[in-house]
Amino acid sequence: MVELRSLRTREEFDKVFRHGVRWRAQYLNVVYLTDSSAPAGQEANVRVSVGIAVSRRFGNAVERNRFRRRLREVVRGAELPAGSYFFSPRRSCEEITFAGLKDDITRLCVEGLSCGLKKVTNER
Repeated sequence: MVELRSLRTREEFDKVFRHGVRWRAQYLNVVYLTDSSAPAGQEANVRVSVGIAVSRRFGNAVERNRFRRRLREVVRGAELPAGSYFFSPRRSCEEITFAGLKDDITRLCVEGLSCGLKKVTNER
């Protein structure tokens, strides 16, 4: 069972940005930080923390909120490894479809954040 929660405080976001690994998918920029508090082999309660940021460049409020709702729905259905995730849409993608988001998240899960997605190495 996946326990989905939101990143809410500045400290949570900063921790993910400081210590997380950045990945670039087709539609998303992703920062992932593993959950070091989760015991190995325990799959009963996987804790996934999600933060989403959508800039005004993405579109009006309706489009930004639609993106957030779609992304949250895809994350709920995905089998993400325990940890904290920060998602933001790529600037180059004007029309992000639900199927495109689902494909990006599926690749993120199946390929284990190590293959198929371009790793970004810029330090903050």
